[in-house]
Amino acid sequence: TAEKYGDEQVQIWRRSYDVPPPPMQDDDPRHPRFDHRYRDLKPSEIPSTESLKETVERILPYWHDDISIKLNEHGEVLIAAHGNSLRGIVKYLKNISDEDIVGVNLPTGIPYVFEFDDDMKLQKDYFLGDPEVIRKLMEEVANQAKKK
Repeated sequence: TAEKYGDEQVQIWRRSYDVPPPPMQDDDPRHPRFDHRYRDLKPSEIPSTESLKETVERILPYWHDDISIKLNEHGEVLIAAHGNSLRGIVKYLKNISDEDIVGVNLPTGIPYVFEFDDDMKLQKDYFLGDPEVIRKLMEEVANQAKKK
């Protein structure tokens, strides 16, 4: 994709808040409409493209209606998800601006801990692991879609 559109455009699609990549063609075999997990959805409910903005709109009801409730009940919750879903949650929890979210690169597979007070206000967040290793992994994520 970077070969075709350039590093800068791909970076905008991958990391911007509200600029989605071009929609996938309906006949593309990778289109989610061909995925059996979505067979019960109407075609209008299956997006052909998505920006972080749409991801946030999709994930926040789940945060409010499920995750935060379980967190209050149990004190701890483990979330494993796609990077963009996690970026959406991080954006919300840390109140990151639409402009600043572009620079947020979450290292794949590294636990990211969020600590809250009794009123569910974020108090502290940190990655578990060696800071230098985490920094390098963040750089790898930042450079994933660049031309080789």
